[in-house]
Amino acid sequence: MSRITLSKPALPDWRTENAPFKSSMRWCAPHESTNARGWPNIFLTQDAYRAINRHASSTLELEVGGMLIGDAYTTPDKQVVVCVEAQIEARHVEHSSAHLTFTSNTLAEVLDRLDTDFPGKRIVGWYHTHPALSIFLSSMDVWLHNNFFKEFWHVALVIDPYIHHGVFFCYAGVGAEYIHPKHYFGFHEVLGPDENSIVDWYNLTQTAEQGETISA
Repeated sequence: MSRITLSKPALPDWRTENAPFKSSMRWCAPHESTNARGWPNIFLTQDAYRAINRHASSTLELEVGGMLIGDAYTTPDKQVVVCVEAQIEARHVEHSSAHLTFTSNTLAEVLDRLDTDFPGKRIVGWYHTHPALSIFLSSMDVWLHNNFFKEFWHVALVIDPYIHHGVFFCYAGVGAEYIHPKHYFGFHEVLGPDENSIVDWYNLTQTAEQGETISA
């Protein structure tokens, strides 16, 4: 695997803006408290969710993956926000039913597409599937994240398309260098104009904005 830098370092003029809490729905992972949001606040648009799931379900025999595209910023009250708005499939990979390696050709293509198709956006993390293997980060996943996704706001999304599970992994905080291979988090689904959810990852619980669990 080539050591290509996937994203520019955090900008010195790290901007501040309001996060779309009021137009989103919170999905909570099992070991998160329903009364507290995970760190960082991860927002996932419905367009990105659909595209990621189409790719994830395109083959159930091999691991597939790609890059998460969007932005990162802080809110006026200093909360860190990562917004996933799109994805770029990794097309040149070495993979099997239990591993995925991004080649230098994939990384070069992703960086080219980032400039041409998503101007002003950045790589905020990566995603890959674990078909029929459940949700976790392998030792190679952890190595890849630590070596190629070094910013404290970089996230990793793992999906098991067989059982419709999906979760995010992230660093423990600002300046942290440790990502736990089994501690995962949910996200805020950015709702479309009809304000209806499209999430069907069965391992997550829908919660209200203030943390109150919503009855199904």
